[in-house]
Amino acid sequence: MVARRIGTVLVMGTILGVLSGCGSATFLVSNAPSPVSPSAMGNQQAVAMRWQQIQVSLDRAITTEEATVAQDPTWAPAHMQLAQMFWTANHPRTALQEAEAASGLAPTSANYALWVGQMAQAMGSLATAQRYYQRALAINPGTWQAWDGQAQIAMQWHEDTAAETDVQRALLAGGPEGPTFDMFGRLAMQAGQWQTAATYFRDAQSANPGWWQGYYDLAQVDFHWGETARGQSALHSALNADPTQAKVFQLLESYPTAGPGPGQ
Repeated sequence: MVARRIGTVLVMGTILGVLSGCGSATFLVSNAPSPVSPSAMGNQQAVAMRWQQIQVSLDRAITTEEATVAQDPTWAPAHMQLAQMFWTANHPRTALQEAEAASGLAPTSANYALWVGQMAQAMGSLATAQRYYQRALAINPGTWQAWDGQAQIAMQWHEDTAAETDVQRALLAGGPEGPTFDMFGRLAMQAGQWQTAATYFRDAQSANPGWWQGYYDLAQVDFHWGETARGQSALHSALNADPTQAKVFQLLESYPTAGPGPGQ
């Protein structure tokens, strides 16, 4: 088991401006004069307090799960559950260590190997991600998410032929999944095939309507074509699907004025 981190994790502490103290004088959101209405400030205060409660609950859950792992260090599901909680608590390196421990204890689990690969890829540890994707596929060649992950890594390494091969295998293994269509679209966009890319991104939206990525990538095509209003609409759809994606906000803010575009 990895070393336990100390103290309650406050992932959004710098955003919420959590103040130390106790009693009614403690405000998670400043009670200084503000142009925002008292009702809005009250709602924000309630949200901030709820978030702090979630962090405390998460910390307690981690402590309980660590005790479980200490009692039986060979129980893979406990390690993976702990990994997921550390990930939520914004401790990705510790999460990855626990996930690797779980995968090592369950060497026949393609899902565990896949999850380690996805964590590593999200952290930018592409070689580690590649190794675990290969492990997942050795266990179960039908793990389409691993083929898709390998395609994304190959694209980042500018190995477009390998990326094309892997995404084709993802399609064969998993069928019409949003991430697979989106990967086809990104490859087409990189090759300058904008109409083909747009078609794939719309296919991604149809396959997974609640997934933000397809809308975000289609917006890039719209902006390339000068269709600013349409691109902004796609970005708003992406935010409706997942309001936590910072790069969607960044792209939206780079096009502050919507106007008629020149078309395709």
